[in-house]
Amino acid sequence: GDTISESDIRGYFVWIPKYKYKLFNMGTYTGPEDSQPANQVKEIDIVFGTDTTGEEEGECITPMESGLSQASDATKACQVDDYMTHPAFLSIPSNGFWVGKFEMGYNQNENISNPITAENITTWSTEGAQKTENYASTLSNKIIVKPNVYSWRNQTVATFFQTAYNFNRNLNSHMMKNTEWGAVALLSYSKYGIMDEVRINNNSNYITGYAASESNGASSNDSIKTLPWNTDIGHLASTTGNISGIYDMSGGAFEYMASYMETADMTTSGMNDIVINDAYAKYIDKYSSKSIETSYNYRILGDATGELGPFWNNGYYQSTWFTDTAYFVELTKSWFHRGGRHANTNGAGQFYFHKDNGDANINGSIRLVLTPTN
Repeated sequence: GDTISESDIRGYFVWIPKYKYKLFNMGTYTGPEDSQPANQVKEIDIVFGTDTTGEEEGECITPMESGLSQASDATKACQVDDYMTHPAFLSIPSNGFWVGKFEMGYNQNENISNPITAENITTWSTEGAQKTENYASTLSNKIIVKPNVYSWRNQTVATFFQTAYNFNRNLNSHMMKNTEWGAVALLSYSKYGIMDEVRINNNSNYITGYAASESNGASSNDSIKTLPWNTDIGHLASTTGNISGIYDMSGGAFEYMASYMETADMTTSGMNDIVINDAYAKYIDKYSSKSIETSYNYRILGDATGELGPFWNNGYYQSTWFTDTAYFVELTKSWFHRGGRHANTNGAGQFYFHKDNGDANINGSIRLVLTPTN
């Protein structure tokens, strides 16, 4: 019977139940076309799973690896129109996971109701650049996942990764990875989702939960042109088209994924020791060391990258899904980021994917995921 005040809440999360989906594209494109292909957007057929944490009878075997199209058992190899359990539910065996409803925010004080402000974000970003595990543990106590706060940005992938990992070990907290983003993105274009491109968060101050007043609206801090999450326009920036969904998957800050090209130099991201530690393996998606920026065939089936083809070059690489930006990882920019940022207009979206070097970037944030397994 106790009343929970807003100031006591650290974060809002949305439950993504385990599901299988009907494969609509195997994502084996080897490069972009010279002209714009026909629109390939289609409703994704989703079937929610049971309480089991593995694959189910009648499904093909989820490949799980970068570039892999078929399982070793050829009788259960995946093909278009087969149902496949989404890999996000298998790499950390679970019957679902909790996704941060908003991009990660950061508290400047112990008082949760006093989030980080634009004026002092530079100070906190400088301190956060210290790449020690102990400091990341301290930062974890200040994470918030709430609307109308500033996204926490300008950290290396290593600082983000360790901070998310230490948020709540009892709930198996971690930084979102590519396959988990894919699970949310694909669900958004099913009968359970918005069945459209989510509206861009065009708030130029990087405030969470906002939506442009018009489709693909330009970056702005004008209260007429960028509106909060709990308005009719704000609902269009949710993956469900209403207040119950996940926000900031288009625009705001771009979101680094715990997903990288194997054997690439980890110096800039600070992830050297983490990627070689088997204890962290299930929290990171690895991609082929042969990848280049148009190697869409090296997707992990279900990550909402290679499946979004065909692709083309329109001055920059785009997919046929809402003309969202489409760059694969490569040697010098070996970390994925998703969603785009507030200034990316029509290039941003839940189907946007791009490459980066994993350094501290003023435009980059992350999303928190909880996967309790008991």
